[in-house]
Amino acid sequence: MSESSVRIHLREGVLHLDLDTGPGNPLGPVAAAELDAARTKLSDARAIVLTASGDDFCFGADARAIISASSDDELDDLVDRIAAPLHGFVGALVAADVPTVAGVTGWATGIGMSLACACDLVIVEPTTRFRSAYPTLGFTPDGGLTWTLPRRIGRSRATELLLADRVVDGVEAVGLGLATRLAGVEGATADAVASAHQLAAGPTRALAVTKQLVEASCARSVGEQLDEELAAVRAAAKGPEGRAGRAAAASRTTPEFRTWNDGGGS
Repeated sequence: MSESSVRIHLREGVLHLDLDTGPGNPLGPVAAAELDAARTKLSDARAIVLTASGDDFCFGADARAIISASSDDELDDLVDRIAAPLHGFVGALVAADVPTVAGVTGWATGIGMSLACACDLVIVEPTTRFRSAYPTLGFTPDGGLTWTLPRRIGRSRATELLLADRVVDGVEAVGLGLATRLAGVEGATADAVASAHQLAAGPTRALAVTKQLVEASCARSVGEQLDEELAAVRAAAKGPEGRAGRAAAASRTTPEFRTWNDGGGS
């Protein structure tokens, strides 16, 4: 297998993760390990943006390597070396307190679709194409897709897409709720980066609690959720972000929730 790479750098509070593994950005063991290693940088970020170089976001796992496995033991080892680290990264991405944004161009299939669905915001182009692609190989989904996709578009629609292996373009993806919105003239990658930087400049503690409230809402009654919202907004109003926001509103200025230094990259 060819060497894979993921460009990683922290800039103005935003952790940039850019897939750059060759045409189609397939993910083999090297790229999977690099994404897994990026988990150590998540806590340094105020927002995370996931993009890809080239025409396509990600074709999924390195299918050629999987197809060419010569024995069950070799196949097990390869799947483990790809899926285990990718699952660690996906779990951390879903659980991240800070906003996460994906800019999806071209094809996002298999684990590529899973990575996109693990983000809070998914920005696409009309020519973006999503496909689970697992039935083609006789495989079952991975990368958390059976968990994230039903939460994005509902159980019935998710089941249909996963079983029928249907291709969904960017326009339909927005209509279904799989994607957040269509990009403007600058394209999905540029829009995703801009959105991540805008979010990083915001009240990230309040945004983290908002994410937690939304995630927990399905397991609570409306009364329980209202109680949690009351406790959260009281704490937020008294906290540093709330004080900064109130002061800016009083002076009719733009609030500055935090200043930062540029981080290192790799």
